[in-house]
Amino acid sequence: MAFTQETIRAAFEHFDLNKDGFISVDEFIAIMTRVGEGCNPISEEKARQAFKDCDINGDGKVEYDEFAATWANPKMQGIIGAPAPPAPTPPPAPPSSMLKQKSMSKFGIESNEYDEMRRDFNEMDVDQDGRVSIEEVRQALTKERDGNAPSEKELASVMAGFDVNKDGKVTFNEYVAAMCGGDPEPDEDAISEPAPAAASLPPSTAAVTAGSGACCAPPPPVSLHKQQSMKTFDIEYDEYDELRKDFDAVDANGSGTLDVDEVRKLLSQERNGTAPTETELAAMMSSLDLDGDGQVTFDEYIKALCT
Repeated sequence: MAFTQETIRAAFEHFDLNKDGFISVDEFIAIMTRVGEGCNPISEEKARQAFKDCDINGDGKVEYDEFAATWANPKMQGIIGAPAPPAPTPPPAPPSSMLKQKSMSKFGIESNEYDEMRRDFNEMDVDQDGRVSIEEVRQALTKERDGNAPSEKELASVMAGFDVNKDGKVTFNEYVAAMCGGDPEPDEDAISEPAPAAASLPPSTAAVTAGSGACCAPPPPVSLHKQQSMKTFDIEYDEYDELRKDFDAVDANGSGTLDVDEVRKLLSQERNGTAPTETELAAMMSSLDLDGDGQVTFDEYIKALCT
């Protein structure tokens, strides 16, 4: 069984026999020494030791935050004789084309982000010749603007941002490079590479257009992660940027994740230098670290703050 917030909550309520919101030492021992509780019964001595490990603040009772912070810990599971569940084996990844592998490595994007760009590009490529013409870009922009066609200057500006070799056509590799920022890979399979088998998604061209007003150079492309997060959590462009700025400020070592010490520092700063208790710190980590691996990713940070 995986240790999720739901399963940990259910376990806590199972121990809290009198439903007063706390687990007493007697309740804990009663459950842990009873046969048929999902793991082998343990001695009263081991049960008392396990209770002490759960009672972080040493007040003689275990609150939910203390229970959540310690129950799935490998040490605790070793004491009670129920090993923590093994990490699931990820399914094998489908084979990727050489171009896909190169693009993922060069631009630092994931397989699903690459596939989404391929679907968007293929939707714009109406005649399916592997390249998007100026007329196809015009159609895509008109569709995104509810039937309002772009001006010729706007159209030229958008094409200039995508058509790197200025041949009047946008290849998929030029499209990827424009969306991710960089130079395109050689078009060795721009025409022959099939689209991933999935429902078409709306084109992302709007992210790099200047709008329906006066012509201007296209702004920097919006990353697919940013687009997906804005859509999933219904947040604005500047809200996402603020979340990223705050996360990076706390990520002191630039590892891309937050550890417990960095979260402690964050809470201390918010409290004008007053450090959180271990119980408070454990509760915060429990709310942010959704997969329980001891590190908070940016995705977990966004989800915790926006849901």
